[in-house]
Amino acid sequence: MAKTDTNVRPLENALKILNCFTREKPNLSLVEIADMVDLYPSTASRLISTMEAMGYMKRNADSLQYSLGYKLTTLGAVCLSTEDSRSVAHPYLVNLRNRYTESVGVYVLNKPQRICIDCVPSTHPLHRVI
Repeated sequence: MAKTDTNVRPLENALKILNCFTREKPNLSLVEIADMVDLYPSTASRLISTMEAMGYMKRNADSLQYSLGYKLTTLGAVCLSTEDSRSVAHPYLVNLRNRYTESVGVYVLNKPQRICIDCVPSTHPLHRVI
């Protein structure tokens, strides 16, 4: 990674913390997070507290583990709403759904994962929602 200005280091560290969470590891302890981003637990704790206060992270009171907050969902929705390929693909999704009466989605590749940018639900009265 390119060397950054020290004024931006806290932001860089906060983003590294967010990147620790995966589908396989959606909940992490403070010590796990600190180890993963190579920070002192006290530094990680301050960054996490700020992100928690702003809704980017949340803490389970019973397990004391952290997970991503719902504010990230809001930001993701904003990102997806500006996605041009979504508006282009939507009429085709509706056409496919109408033709086959099944749910249809379009995904974009995000490194090892895929992200659904649009979905048209099935016309069946009972269907699975992912």
